[in-house]
Amino acid sequence: MRLSDFNTSLSGMSAAQIANMVAQQNISNMNTPGYIRQAVDQQALYSDGGLLGGNKQTGYGVKVTDIKRLTNVALTTQYNNQIAKQSASLYESGALNQALNLFGTPGKNTPSDNLDNFFTAWGALAKNPDQATNTTALLSSMTIFTDQLNQLHSGLKELETTITADTEAAVKDLNTLIKKLGSINKAIGNAGSNPPNDLLNQRDQILTTMSGYAGISVSAHPNNPDVYDVTIGGRLVVQGDETTEITSTRTASGFEFSVGGQTLHMPEGSISASVRVNQNEIKSYQAKIETFSNGLAKALDDIQVKNVNKIMDDLQKIGDALQANPNDEKLLSNREELLRQLEKFPGVTRSGDTIDIGGTSHSIDSLGTSTYVNDVSDFSIPIFVQNAGKWMINPTITNNAENKQFLGVIAADIASLKTDKNIEGTTFPNFMDGIITEVATDASKSSATSTADTQALSSLSESKSSLEGVNIDEEMTNIMQYQSYYVANTKAMNTVNDMMKALLAML
Repeated sequence: MRLSDFNTSLSGMSAAQIANMVAQQNISNMNTPGYIRQAVDQQALYSDGGLLGGNKQTGYGVKVTDIKRLTNVALTTQYNNQIAKQSASLYESGALNQALNLFGTPGKNTPSDNLDNFFTAWGALAKNPDQATNTTALLSSMTIFTDQLNQLHSGLKELETTITADTEAAVKDLNTLIKKLGSINKAIGNAGSNPPNDLLNQRDQILTTMSGYAGISVSAHPNNPDVYDVTIGGRLVVQGDETTEITSTRTASGFEFSVGGQTLHMPEGSISASVRVNQNEIKSYQAKIETFSNGLAKALDDIQVKNVNKIMDDLQKIGDALQANPNDEKLLSNREELLRQLEKFPGVTRSGDTIDIGGTSHSIDSLGTSTYVNDVSDFSIPIFVQNAGKWMINPTITNNAENKQFLGVIAADIASLKTDKNIEGTTFPNFMDGIITEVATDASKSSATSTADTQALSSLSESKSSLEGVNIDEEMTNIMQYQSYYVANTKAMNTVNDMMKALLAML
């Protein structure tokens, strides 16, 4: 029996103590963000010959060879890639649902509802064109509708500005993370071959956060496997402790990104999603609302031109008939009624046998196809105008009661716009409904994609957590086992001690 026999049990006690300390560390950090649980690696120790000859060895205990982090590189890579996808779909879903909110809830003051009220008010005026209350109701309906169009214009513009700011802020945050990773890599490198787990945890947490902004590719640095190099979109942004920032430049088509002067095609993540949704969906909605607004304003002006020229056609026919029968009372009465309708337009005035249209005088007898008008400014005023980028009823109409008279003349034709295909092969209500449907469909699809990506991430998170996360029950069981190991080795050491005492007493 040798004094070194005490070392066998002593090594077991030491290993149990270290394992117990690791378990305690796991439990104390179970709620620490980014903490990856640890476990001990043990190795049996053998003497050179042992007590038996040949190859038989009794051994002399155990030693702890490593305190390892329980993580898996392949699982972490898959998890980070899914974070990039989920962050992209989540951002897109949020942006598109904000756009959908601008259009209101179906059946509750949506653009479609107010457009329907707009045409209904024109229809009511057409039935009673000289009734002041109908004119007042029409102007109120038009004001409500133009206000909503302006809200859509400004709301989409504000959303575009917000998304642009989000893109710039995200690039700034990503560059901050790139610098932090460089600093962590330097600290890991300076720590030598056995860097603290805390530094490795910080490194992995930074990589996970970076993945939310853009898909990353990670590789071990040639000089140190614990130091990670990072590539984004094929461009090296972290190499050891050296870092290169991503440069973002605003362009007419959105953003251009570069690293060290080389173009970077931003991979999937919240940054690419913000650029994509701004340049695709938001721009599309803006363009279609602009098309609708301009189209409706032009259609109202064209109807004025159409009505005046229709009056000219009718005057031509009456004039031709009067040449054969100049005293026909019915013809004269009809002509007088047409002239009264013509005089209701703001740019038309009558004096005796002459009539002034847009500053040009004509004899009443000369009115006809030769006096066709080509533009609303030739004889009247536009109904809708833009002021500082906002649509509104022409103030000339609302500020002067006489300038409201022509609304009744054109009311029936404007009411018919509800069913006429006057904008890109469809009606104005259908065109507006198409915009709303497009926004709702895009928002629904993005929400479904976001839900699926979130579920996939949750599944990976559970797998990652089961490997890396701290399980209190498992750690408590380990502590009790380590305590049993320690007590058993203590008893073994006491037994060796008793044997030594007995042997010495025999000498």
